[in-house]
Amino acid sequence: MNASNPVRVGVVLVNWRGWRDTLLALETLFAGDYVHFDAVVVDNNSGDDSVEHILAWAQGREVAVLPSLLGEKVRVRAEQKEIPHTLLDENELAAPPVPSRLTVIQAKCNGGFAAGNNLALSYLLNQGTYDYFWLLNNDAYPAPDALNHLIARAEDDPDIGMVGSTLIYAGRPETIQALGGAEYQQASGRGLHLGAELPVALLQDVDVADIERRMAYIVGASMLVSAQFLQHVGLMEEQYFLYFEEIDWAERGKPKFKLGYAKRSLVYHKAGGSTQAASRRSALAAYYIARNRLVFTRRFHPEYVSAVWRATLLDALRYTAKAHWSEARGFSRAAWEALRNPDAERLA
Repeated sequence: MNASNPVRVGVVLVNWRGWRDTLLALETLFAGDYVHFDAVVVDNNSGDDSVEHILAWAQGREVAVLPSLLGEKVRVRAEQKEIPHTLLDENELAAPPVPSRLTVIQAKCNGGFAAGNNLALSYLLNQGTYDYFWLLNNDAYPAPDALNHLIARAEDDPDIGMVGSTLIYAGRPETIQALGGAEYQQASGRGLHLGAELPVALLQDVDVADIERRMAYIVGASMLVSAQFLQHVGLMEEQYFLYFEEIDWAERGKPKFKLGYAKRSLVYHKAGGSTQAASRRSALAAYYIARNRLVFTRRFHPEYVSAVWRATLLDALRYTAKAHWSEARGFSRAAWEALRNPDAERLA
């Protein structure tokens, strides 16, 4: 990174009825070591007072609450100062961009994870001033130097199009959720997080080259994407609505772009981290996981469609046997719809 010509980063967060998490994600982001960035928060039509809380935080009138478990692992600002900010409606994005450290975009509807990210990415791309784009979950809290290490890994190899962080459970900050990304099993349609449940104390022994060889996609909670990748591959696929957007994006980037892993980029991710109960899915979330396995498989690995359908049905039966009714309903619905529409790429 050249001090006279710094790398510019556009940071993207999507909010849907999670403003408390979003405030902490913004707080830790703006308290970080790297300053050459602008952030965009897309509110996916939350229908609550999320936007008002985010604007109040930007104005210095509201503070983010730091969980005691995170302790000194992330940083918050010493004093609340107003951050230059802009509020835009989705209908206003065609106008010339308004330079601002923080832009809040109010989406017309909840089009899903990819659609929210794409609104922000399109807005930032129109400005033509960013070298990288950091997609950060609104419930992910970066360590102060997390972005520095992501940029360093990307700059080290021009063939890298996407870089992932070490994700650590915010509710269990001594335990790793994923080492940057995940492997993918074509015959079952399942992604397996690399390094899942590994103690953070063993992170120093992790071989970055080995992780990068095994990685099929970057886990989307923290994903740095190069401007070159976006120019050649395009935006995220919105058909999925939720889940499988990351692996679709990575697959479309092959073989031109490689995936990278920044081991020292630590990001604390809230989702599913505290208890087993917290990791239980709603029926809708389970449905999209199962549905999108089949959508992705039809698109990229059609020879495995039958195997993935059988794996989905078996998962539905396993959840039923465990009396996990929400997951059982979601997986059963996806398997039934796929059976009724065996040749359709879109599963309604």
